[in-house]
Amino acid sequence: FELNAECQGRRGVLMLNGVAIQTPCLVPYTEEGHLPSLTPDIVDQLKLEMLQVSLQDMWPNLQMMEKYGNGIKKLNNLENHLYMFISRDPLTYYESNKNNVSINTKGGIRTVSSKDYMQLARSIQPDIITSISYDISWVSSNKRKRACVENTLKWLDECLELKQVDDIIFGTIVGGSGEMDRYYSATQTSQRNVDGFMFGGFGLDEEEEEKYRIVNKIIENIDASKPRAITDQGDPVCVMELVSHGIDIFNLTYPHTMSCLGIAIVFPLNNFDTQQPIKLDLHSKEYQLDQRPLVENCECYTCKTHTRAYIHHLINTHEILRRILLEM
Repeated sequence: FELNAECQGRRGVLMLNGVAIQTPCLVPYTEEGHLPSLTPDIVDQLKLEMLQVSLQDMWPNLQMMEKYGNGIKKLNNLENHLYMFISRDPLTYYESNKNNVSINTKGGIRTVSSKDYMQLARSIQPDIITSISYDISWVSSNKRKRACVENTLKWLDECLELKQVDDIIFGTIVGGSGEMDRYYSATQTSQRNVDGFMFGGFGLDEEEEEKYRIVNKIIENIDASKPRAITDQGDPVCVMELVSHGIDIFNLTYPHTMSCLGIAIVFPLNNFDTQQPIKLDLHSKEYQLDQRPLVENCECYTCKTHTRAYIHHLINTHEILRRILLEM
């Protein structure tokens, strides 16, 4: 990871398997490694360099992935993209027990050890592996916060013991809302041989001010030369704020969630104004005859070829094309 500039945020280049990724960057949500409703050729057009894939999604496919043997990129025909393997599906939350990470699969609740986790990582062949995290609510007791930190550090050590030469492992920092717990997690993780940091336990039930306070506490106590990723975050205003705090990599479900709800994200990439609307609810009848694009002067396929009125029609007739156009 090469840090190019540090002003109100950070700009850098992350080198992974010969691919240079400009940071800050987005790592969008996927289902079993592919973007919902989008074909590989469309994903290529979006120029998304890295995608996320979760333990919960892939655990039921372990035997199939091992038998296949060529990894998730080839399986999904997305060989031009990088993958980050994460331990928590950002759209679901299930508290782990005190000894193993728990996940909610189609076959019920399953517990997964560090050995299982790394075995699955071997079959997926991701470019970044984030260590297993013990996720808790931000209103958890102090005892739960301590257990959360201790277990996550234990699992990080076990993942590092199983690390192979070419593995890139990001250590996950946890602790809920506890400043001292986050401090201990951050300092201990930074002392280990990790390639970057995942700020874990965010995107659950934290308040905005509390989130930024904890992010700053973590940043004060980790190696500044290594990349920083953060779990599921919200709208563009939140992302811009976190960029100013020094986050490099964002695991996001917001675009996917909005497209599922029939809401278009609309904001200018230049001259970003936090006072302007950032989304349009296209269910509304006010768009029934609106012949404007979603965003004026936007060069994306959706804005160049379709109107608000047409997408409003697709939403109200429940056409799958609505999600495709909004995801793009």
